[in-house]
Amino acid sequence: MNMPPPLQDHYEEIDRKCLLPYIKKFQHESMRAAIYEAVDENDGDPTALTVSGDETWQRRGFKSIHAVAAVLSCNITPKVLDVQRLSKKCVICTGALSMKNTDPDLYDEIINNHDCESNYDGSS
Repeated sequence: MNMPPPLQDHYEEIDRKCLLPYIKKFQHESMRAAIYEAVDENDGDPTALTVSGDETWQRRGFKSIHAVAAVLSCNITPKVLDVQRLSKKCVICTGALSMKNTDPDLYDEIINNHDCESNYDGSS
């Protein structure tokens, strides 16, 4: 039928640059409001807030690279207070290693000017 695929790289880039900042902003505001609501349900005492946390890795074992964690309030109506994505590797850093010896200036520019995805260094 000679139709383009439903998702192209161009649209992914638009999503990442245009939509993602708004989604992150809404996520942050929503979780901030959830914290205030959870504290209000506890008569305004933040030290009396009971929370539950959970984390899961992408794979079983000790070699998983990606994980997600969430903290929820334990009130009558539970609220999501925080979520976090954990990553042991960055795709851009890993890809840039191939040019470290051939073009050190470009390697340094890439490493210093990107938003590194790696934010966890511990055990899985």
